[in-house]
Amino acid sequence: MYLQIDYVKTGSIYIVSRQNVEIPTGVEYMGTDGNWYHTSVLKPGKNGNINANFNNEAAEMTHIQLP
Repeated sequence: MYLQIDYVKTGSIYIVSRQNVEIPTGVEYMGTDGNWYHTSVLKPGKNGNINANFNNEAAEMTHIQLP
């Protein structure tokens, strides 16, 4: 189970994803900046372990608030 991050967004959230083609496994998510972010930088960690590659700003940008 992954840690739950609260981005203080309400209502509908839009998430765009694609199967990663450069790295054989995983999924990438598009941020509001137009960049693609691999799941390895979007999850803070699990089972009490901290992900040193976690990018909170990227994780927040991949959860797009709809008006």
